[in-house]
Amino acid sequence: MANQDLILGGFVIVKVSPDSSGLEHCVSVSPDVCPQFPGEAGFWWNDFANRKQEEYLVESGIPIERYTEIKEWAQSAFEIKFGWACVFYELSDAKEAKHVFFRNDPSIRVIALGFSAQDSTEFLDGWTPGSDDPSIGERALLKMLFLGNRVPENWPTLGYELVECSSGMLGESWMVQDGLIEKCAHATGQVIPKTGLCETLESAELCREYIENSGVADEEGPWLSIQLVDCT
Repeated sequence: MANQDLILGGFVIVKVSPDSSGLEHCVSVSPDVCPQFPGEAGFWWNDFANRKQEEYLVESGIPIERYTEIKEWAQSAFEIKFGWACVFYELSDAKEAKHVFFRNDPSIRVIALGFSAQDSTEFLDGWTPGSDDPSIGERALLKMLFLGNRVPENWPTLGYELVECSSGMLGESWMVQDGLIEKCAHATGQVIPKTGLCETLESAELCREYIENSGVADEEGPWLSIQLVDCT
């Protein structure tokens, strides 16, 4: 499936680092694997204590001394440049934030999210922006999918990640659950690279079908095959 057939779900800033599962320098759009900026806990739109907020800054590589600066930035940029939880609406805004807060840190990547048209439709069903629930308007991923913009064909695809998604949020990656990738590979005959990303959407979809039909995963889902595009 070409990039132009995939719906753009926005952009995330992630910190790439090795994890304990043996995946070397994996890139994931799940916050369970790669910390995201500005962090799921947020800065001012929820009730998390400052200590919890600061933990998210540390995880993404931001020194505590810049906490006030980032909080002020988040207050002015939330729902304008990015939305709940950490999805940016425009590539230029994500790149600007990366430059301002991380300079040329090679561990920080700007990743675009791609969804099949069918997944986009199913994901939006019942969660369409503009409904009576005000919290739905804060879910930036849903807003981006609602626009229906396509992922440009010339953007370099890193691969396809299986991620549990519910309520308009990016949840647990299949990289987190011990042995899940290996079980999928054995059951479907697919060769999964050490990155934890399938090389094609078709391969990812076979693994997703196995997860959904076998009940082998800890999380019920829905599980989606998400395209990761490096826009750094």
